[in-house]
Amino acid sequence: MRTRLHATLIGLGHACLVLALVLGQLACHSWYPIHPEDLQTGRQDRDHNLELTYSDGRVVLLEPYAMDYPKVTGRVVEVTGTPMGWDPQQPGHLWQSVSFDLEKAQVVRLWKINPWKAVALSAGIPVGIVMILIATKQSCPFIYVDEGSGERLVGEGYPSAICRSIQREDLLQLPVRGGGDLKLRLANLVDETQYTDRLDLLSVDHARDTRALATMNAQVVVVGPPQAPLAARDLEGQDCLAQVEAVDQVVWKTDLQRVALQAKPPLREGLSATFAPIPGRPVLEVQLRSTRWLETVTGRYFAAMGEDFPALLERMNTTDAKDIQAWRHQEGIDLRAEVRQGGRWRPLGYLYPSGAAGYRRIALPFPADWQEAGPIQVRLSGGTGFWWVDALALSALAPDQPAGQRVAILSAKGQDGSDQRPLLEAADGRYQILSQPGEEVDLRFKLPPLPEAQERTVFLRIQGYYNPHAPAMPRKSLLTLFRMQTQEGAFARFGLDYYREHRDVLHSPGAP
Repeated sequence: MRTRLHATLIGLGHACLVLALVLGQLACHSWYPIHPEDLQTGRQDRDHNLELTYSDGRVVLLEPYAMDYPKVTGRVVEVTGTPMGWDPQQPGHLWQSVSFDLEKAQVVRLWKINPWKAVALSAGIPVGIVMILIATKQSCPFIYVDEGSGERLVGEGYPSAICRSIQREDLLQLPVRGGGDLKLRLANLVDETQYTDRLDLLSVDHARDTRALATMNAQVVVVGPPQAPLAARDLEGQDCLAQVEAVDQVVWKTDLQRVALQAKPPLREGLSATFAPIPGRPVLEVQLRSTRWLETVTGRYFAAMGEDFPALLERMNTTDAKDIQAWRHQEGIDLRAEVRQGGRWRPLGYLYPSGAAGYRRIALPFPADWQEAGPIQVRLSGGTGFWWVDALALSALAPDQPAGQRVAILSAKGQDGSDQRPLLEAADGRYQILSQPGEEVDLRFKLPPLPEAQERTVFLRIQGYYNPHAPAMPRKSLLTLFRMQTQEGAFARFGLDYYREHRDVLHSPGAP
């Protein structure tokens, strides 16, 4: 049974406190994810080692480190891969002073006391001061992959499936191209319980001049070469082609500082793009990620439930999924995609929040009866501040749509060595559960040999949901909850109000 510890002294002399902390210092620490701007504002102390994970590597900086936000400079004590392109070629790379960009990191973590380990180690010994600092991030399992050359963070599984009623299947493309052994790690890094119902791999072999992409409803489409937009503008009419014409992490995003200062700020933002006609059935490709700001607003929304949070969360677990999805669509939590057809905007679908750990490329096929002539116009819109769009492209469905091959788990080991495969082999309501930060499952697969003259794309196929734990800083507000349910746009307005209230500490060059 989980216990929350307050930062108080409980009948313990100074000597015993020092002894307990010294004996447990290493064993009682864990990595805790934080929002990077919290280091700038002082919400998070800097007297902890800092871990930064990028798509191309991971680095640990020894405290103290210097801040010129979003740049952080410190001595390197651990490194894997080539984080932000930095290649530590010489054996003496440790202890060098190197600079990294906090805002470009997929995950930022501090090496801090883990209260759960402290409790286990101090059985029979009075516990002294234990710090519990939990970020407002809401997430899902973090996925790490190792093809034999080192572990890489590749994204999050079933992002935004925040309760049982909206459990869903998710396809996450993995940076894997060939055959052979593959290691995968499923890790809970935030304060929530994660329920995984099924997990396997889907391997798709296709022609080398085509690409396999995941759709939002966990299907795979094989497409031809991508075509960049001819023009792109945001919904205020400003040119944003340079932000979305290529995959370069030069992104279209909301300027929260500017929007929050408006007398009547927009509660939805987005962009439209124009493409040249393309033969065949078009497919819209979107390279994007949801923002840390969306996670922050979600965390404060949960805090508004106060002590009622557990009961309200259980109600969400049993609410009709259509009701929750309709509310998310209305509030812009899911990104709406539309296409201009017959002089009207028609829906292409909704994109679920992908999590802030990394970008995803999502395919949205056009209707099967698409026959429009002339330029093609598409439009995306969502809640203000909730989305970053890196690139838009248009492609066509390839004539050959090969079926994927399922790759089953060879082994799945929990931290206690127990076999987790029976819980993951089928979507049967028997969940593999990660209930605390730091828990994880190690999985192994063996991919079949790659046929000659073929390209391979591998997806993690995972199904499940997660439940956040009670918010660390409850701030009950029945009025806020009422507005959320009765006023369209209230979720984005709530976020902008929160931004205004705290803009002096939130505003920085790298604000989300």
